[in-house]
Amino acid sequence: MATPYSIAVVGIGNAGIHVLNEIFNRIQDDPSIKLIAVDSDEKSLAQINPERIVALSAGFDWTDGLGSGGDLLRGERCAAQVRDALIEHVTPSDVVILVGGVGGGMASGGLPLFFRAMMRMRKPLMIIPMMPFGFEGPQAHVNAKTALNELSGADVLLPVANDLLFASVPHDIPAKEAFSLADRSIADAVVGLFNLFQSDPLIPAGYANLKNMLTGKRATAGIGVARTDDTDNPDCFTEILSDMVNSPLLGGTRFLKEADALLCVMTGSSDISIGEMRKALDNLKVHFSQKAIVVNGLLVNPKYQNAAQLTVIALKFDPTPTAETVNRNETSVTKTAARLRQYVPIQSGTLFQEQPELPLQELTRGVFTSAPMTLIDGQDLDIPTYQRLAVQIDF
Repeated sequence: MATPYSIAVVGIGNAGIHVLNEIFNRIQDDPSIKLIAVDSDEKSLAQINPERIVALSAGFDWTDGLGSGGDLLRGERCAAQVRDALIEHVTPSDVVILVGGVGGGMASGGLPLFFRAMMRMRKPLMIIPMMPFGFEGPQAHVNAKTALNELSGADVLLPVANDLLFASVPHDIPAKEAFSLADRSIADAVVGLFNLFQSDPLIPAGYANLKNMLTGKRATAGIGVARTDDTDNPDCFTEILSDMVNSPLLGGTRFLKEADALLCVMTGSSDISIGEMRKALDNLKVHFSQKAIVVNGLLVNPKYQNAAQLTVIALKFDPTPTAETVNRNETSVTKTAARLRQYVPIQSGTLFQEQPELPLQELTRGVFTSAPMTLIDGQDLDIPTYQRLAVQIDF
């Protein structure tokens, strides 16, 4: 088997840290996985295992460790203080996965900032924002939408709507339990994504396929993971298929049917029956739309002794444009950018070209618009008050 990729998983904010704790429970001492927690809330960081998870205290010096209070800009400012430290921690890893619950302040401000910082690293980067529940306040949804706009340039962006839980769990489930179930489901999904990098492909399917599916598109992702530890059981693949379809954050059969693209990956040991795996993947097709793009993969991992795992990533594309063309409120910046695009470059055969006048915004008098003008040779000059009033000052 090829040397497995090393993976850094960064949990940002309270929800991201809960996911990290769940991932730790699944991987324990796997040396190829590095876990990093980032938060501005001291109590949140205190939940982690300090021997296995790196803790980065963001902005404690001016928030007193009380968190960003749901303020996106405060979250971004806190994240900026640990940006260089985070880059140093993830640089040795081959793959980086960012996880956080957008809607609050820390992850909503931190995810875009860390994404921009890592764009130059030229390594696989996957971002999994956990979207707020419908019953959360309107500001949470504004923060989440703002964060997604800033993240839309990512190669693999998998926003997971927590409301998908309601497709497979009772509607009267307590809110705390629903949050906990979402954390566990995301942890299962992230561990399932590890297989895309740490297994030998018999039928290739992985990061490159996800990247191609998402290029130029914005999507909501449903992620389902199911596992069996007894592949000798003749019914195990029927059971694994049923468990996968009922995964809490997959969105049920309805979301599968509405999905525009799906990545389905089966992972097992080298002696697993190819016939049974093919049967499971074939039976899965009944849940898909005939128009959906479906990529199936078969991976071999020696860790899966007498075990198998099915991971399905279902993508439902947003019909609205991505951030490159999304309609934004017109600002002075966008106005100036539009004028720059309309500018016709000078044509000259000389080596030294005169720089034309830049099409910058016209100056305004701001708060002094209603104040009388002081015209000198046709120009409105900003003359100090003591000079305009001819006040003699004894220096």
